[in-house]
Amino acid sequence: MNVFTYVIKLLQRHITFLIVLCLLGVGIFMVLNTTHLFTPAWTYTRHSFHKGESPSLLSHNNRLWLATEKLTQIEIMYSENGVRWSSFEFPEELPKYYTEFHNPCWLRRPNGDVWLLWLEKSEAPGHGAGVYAASLRGDETLSEPWLIYPLDADRYSICSAETAPDGGLAIMGYHFSKGYKDQRSAYAECTIHKADENFQWDTPVSMPWLRPVTETSYVSRSTCIDICLDNQGTLWAVYSAISPKDETRMRTSRNGTVWSDEYTIPVGSGTAFLQLQNGQYVLFFIEKSRSVFMLYSSDGVEWSDPIPVTRTGSAYNVEVTQSDDGTLWAVIDAGKSLHMMKFTGAESDLSQIQDSDRKNGIITVEIVLLVGGVWIIVKRSPFYEQAKVSLKDIRLNKEKRSKVRLIEIIIGIGCFFVLSALAPICTLFFAVFIFLTIYLVDYVLLKAENIYFTIIVIVAFVIVLGVIYVNILAVMGLL
Repeated sequence: MNVFTYVIKLLQRHITFLIVLCLLGVGIFMVLNTTHLFTPAWTYTRHSFHKGESPSLLSHNNRLWLATEKLTQIEIMYSENGVRWSSFEFPEELPKYYTEFHNPCWLRRPNGDVWLLWLEKSEAPGHGAGVYAASLRGDETLSEPWLIYPLDADRYSICSAETAPDGGLAIMGYHFSKGYKDQRSAYAECTIHKADENFQWDTPVSMPWLRPVTETSYVSRSTCIDICLDNQGTLWAVYSAISPKDETRMRTSRNGTVWSDEYTIPVGSGTAFLQLQNGQYVLFFIEKSRSVFMLYSSDGVEWSDPIPVTRTGSAYNVEVTQSDDGTLWAVIDAGKSLHMMKFTGAESDLSQIQDSDRKNGIITVEIVLLVGGVWIIVKRSPFYEQAKVSLKDIRLNKEKRSKVRLIEIIIGIGCFFVLSALAPICTLFFAVFIFLTIYLVDYVLLKAENIYFTIIVIVAFVIVLGVIYVNILAVMGLL
């Protein structure tokens, strides 16, 4: 018998065991690549919040303030370190008439006050729909709200708010076209509403497009990105469009009414823009693989190379703020959860990302070899034969077999929720992995006779593995 024949027979004899190890290895590598990146630029302070919509982040009085939409209420969370959070809901008691609260947005006023703005729609008689505001008080509560700007709440959404150069207010949002059927259909335009310090509102200004908006050319929440007042008194409007191509666009204004011509930055969907305490501008954008990057600029025209922030592969929006001590904070909206991150000051580049993959791969191989070695030792021990006798008894006893499979299902469901919380983008993949692993382990232990179904499962595993491989290449920027 030559070596090749021996290896083939060895593989045939232990094929199921090897497949289980492959499943384990792929799962471990995916978890490491989404929770432990080895990139020094950013670190997680909290991996997952319970999900809220439309997050808005602000640093005020040595605390981080995070507001999220919960449809009939707004949840306000605050923290001194980004790790431990306290929270309250606004309003504390639900109104008598059904009321919806949308798009909460923090706003710092010239006198140092902090306001929370939101869109409100109520069924109460005589209650106007529009943009409302409340002031953040020193006892961690909000004042009584007041109406700032009456709007058709069904046809408008807030993206950002900023103090205008004259001390007034500028609100950036997107405005739905007349006769739209739902918010997933074509949107009309990204607009800026400007008011003076007495809250007398000017005619809204529309952000121009490279071509007319059509039914196939639309904006989304990530299209109206941010509006920012810099330390020179210039108001920046930053926005992007999916059509005709992904890119971020900018315009500036000295009064919030007359705007410059737009110019573009050839990056993906921008999500956040601000000026740092050192005068630099920073822009955050999300690429097609849903990874987050940041750019620096001293003038808003010439920008640095992209710096990786996170490669969760699940980012839909990013909100950023800078605390008084200069620390940069970001909350990542990952669709099913929110993740809090802190900038460490070190920058990472593509070589560090690739080094991260190598380190994660080494850890994966070490764990798989350890598990495989332990299994070989267990299989050669006398306890293995005793376990085989017990498992044979389970296989022949229908009642015992059902109990074992029930335990497997419970463990699988538990693993699914734990792993999906750690890496939301991998939820589908983990579900498939858990199913495959449980079934193959069940086949090994209980010697299930449905060998055809086992073959189908193995083929499905190979297909899923190919999909994962393509996604990993996309995240690494190799596709």
